[in-house]
Amino acid sequence: MKLKVGDKVKLIVLFYGDNSSNPVWGGRCGKIVGTIRNVSCNPLPICVNWDNCKTNFYNEQDLSHVQLQLNLFSKEEK
Repeated sequence: MKLKVGDKVKLIVLFYGDNSSNPVWGGRCGKIVGTIRNVSCNPLPICVNWDNCKTNFYNEQDLSHVQLQLNLFSKEEK
């Protein structure tokens, strides 16, 4: 798996805890998706902006791609 800037991801490890800055998928904070903002060669190289307005840094193996579903039906016709 090679993550890149703009990818939608979820946090899949409890190593950093489970809180609003580290929202483990399906954990206490729910199912919060993040967007990769930056990939560098720092000790924790991947910067993620979470949809709850938090930002944090991770290793690639801490994250997994999120498959977004396309909503084919905008509204139910009456």
